[in-house]
Amino acid sequence: MNRTHPKKILIVGAGFLQSFAIRRAAEMGLYVVAVDRDINAPGFRWCHKREVADTKDARACLDVARRESVDAVVSVCTDLAVRSVAFVAERLGLPGLSAEAAALATDKWLMREALARAGVGCPDFGKAESVEQARDAASRVGLPCVIKPVDSVGSRGVTKVGAQSEVDRAFASAVSASASGSAVVEGFVDGPEMSIEAVTSHGKTWIAAVTDKITTGPPHFVEVGHTQPSVFSWNASVRQTVDSCVRALGIDFSATHTELRMTPSGPVVMEVGARLGGDRITSDLVPLSCGVDLMETVIRVALGEDPVVAPKWERGSAIRYLQVPTGVIVSIDGTETAASVKGIVDVHFDMSVGDRVPELRSSSDRVGHVVAEGSGAREAAEAAEKALSKIRVEVVA
Repeated sequence: MNRTHPKKILIVGAGFLQSFAIRRAAEMGLYVVAVDRDINAPGFRWCHKREVADTKDARACLDVARRESVDAVVSVCTDLAVRSVAFVAERLGLPGLSAEAAALATDKWLMREALARAGVGCPDFGKAESVEQARDAASRVGLPCVIKPVDSVGSRGVTKVGAQSEVDRAFASAVSASASGSAVVEGFVDGPEMSIEAVTSHGKTWIAAVTDKITTGPPHFVEVGHTQPSVFSWNASVRQTVDSCVRALGIDFSATHTELRMTPSGPVVMEVGARLGGDRITSDLVPLSCGVDLMETVIRVALGEDPVVAPKWERGSAIRYLQVPTGVIVSIDGTETAASVKGIVDVHFDMSVGDRVPELRSSSDRVGHVVAEGSGAREAAEAAEKALSKIRVEVVA
């Protein structure tokens, strides 16, 4: 790379998880322009130029891209920026998702329709734009069912419904988290849940890792843990399902984060994100477990280069999130002890003393987490759970 005139990359989003990509791009010698509506976004610390704008404002992102004459555009761990990235890439003729693929990947109703047409394993589903439609859809798909926003992130507005009397409240929760005011009603699928971290370039897909998930369970299914490698890592049907999803959604230049549940009849798709996995899956768990740098990989794909997704080793990694009662935090103890546990890579808090802990209904309600590595999945998970047990967060109502 010409260091006198480095290539420029626009990274849409500069939040905590995006900051890993910003740092990686800078380390690769790229000139990094970052966009975020938060003037204090942590990723701004690492970029060469910051632009304050809404990541969902595609035209504002395009204006920045044109003004800076960028060579690539990317976002890594957020659905909110996917359409903007696709819009910029199409307008400037850069590698990236088509606008159509971006729409399918960020609208759960359109996604469900596309996957169903392609014969991909899915739950029964229906769309609801009114409470009456939600009641009808719940009756049609059967109970229990799950009602979720058509267009939201981080488990916001997701509720498992066990009786018709619960539909109205669940629908209200879903539409309150939806920009379009619509919800998807899906038949509930039970079984172990996993995500698949992959990259597609020129229509070919490489799977880097499969991740086992732990959630709070019903009614909101907030993710509180991830472990690699998954017990399903080499399951052929899992890998075939990911390929089918990518083709069905028309994804050609993008990372994907595909969430599945394994049932007796095979994998059932929960969602497909046209972006890297969040929750430090991409920034930490994948590199720790197999040595693949997915941040660098998606940056290279955005630059038009061929990806390299070849595992370097077989180890284990895990992340576990604190589950804290609601209330105001008055003390946090044990972080140094937790950090000293063998295998712990990081202890991180999103909240501090004086903050109010809300009811755990979405990923944004989580207080903090630990990241661990080990010789295998079990050792990493045990280290994370041991470290978590050392932390004490005291709250008062």
